[in-house]
Amino acid sequence: MKKDLLRARGRRVLRYVLIYGVVAVILVYSLFPILWMILTSFKNQVDALSLPPKLLFQPTIKNYVDVFTSIGFGRYYVNSLVVVILSVGISLLVGVPAAYALTRYDFRGKSQISLWILSVRIAPPIAFLIPFYVMYQRLDLLDTRLGLIVIYVAINLTMVIWLMKGFFEDIPPDIEESALVEGCSPFQVFWWVTLPVAMTGIAATAILGFIFTWNELMFAIVLTSNHAKTAPAGIYNFIGYNDIRWGQLTAASSIVVVPPLIFIITMRKNLLRGLTFGAVK
Repeated sequence: MKKDLLRARGRRVLRYVLIYGVVAVILVYSLFPILWMILTSFKNQVDALSLPPKLLFQPTIKNYVDVFTSIGFGRYYVNSLVVVILSVGISLLVGVPAAYALTRYDFRGKSQISLWILSVRIAPPIAFLIPFYVMYQRLDLLDTRLGLIVIYVAINLTMVIWLMKGFFEDIPPDIEESALVEGCSPFQVFWWVTLPVAMTGIAATAILGFIFTWNELMFAIVLTSNHAKTAPAGIYNFIGYNDIRWGQLTAASSIVVVPPLIFIITMRKNLLRGLTFGAVK
């Protein structure tokens, strides 16, 4: 009997060891590029180009200092923060009520509007690049934050509407009907009942919009030159014709990763909220 228990326990331990071992290998494989990027950001140019690569070296923060003092990367970083916050905020402010209206109300042209929104999302962004460039050139919006905000709102708005439309469709109408019976107005039902229940969807949509806008390169490179350039586009300044400044390049890349990470961690609590929040009187 004891031998059987020991064998069963041994098999259980071996199974756990294999599972955690596989998970550890996957994590190391997935996170190694990020770890290598961070390590390289603390190397000087000689150590960064050494072969074989050096694992033991004298760390330096000179690359981070150069990033914010040499080519104006700090201004690009502020541009990214301003453009992302305003564009995602406006997209949510307009898109969430629009998605709710398309879900709960019937009106003329509803199906046509939904099809139009979907067609805009299906079209590749590069199809709008030349029209936007010509229009911005005539309106004097090239190399401006406002120009980037407008185009990112136009792109994110369709995503917000379609994602939130799906979340609102999953919310039982009985919850809203109960609030109407209790004397709430339609706006109060939307603000105090439906929005808290849909907070998980809003958080997920905000994260997707933030990541897309923060990482977008095509419009940021073509529609800006210097004044309104964003941080991801500014990283290319560390790539020259004759050499690549690996230390500064990886330092800038490490800094660019921080805001999306902070935003995702901040929104994590909202992602964990279930449909019961706000549904119980």
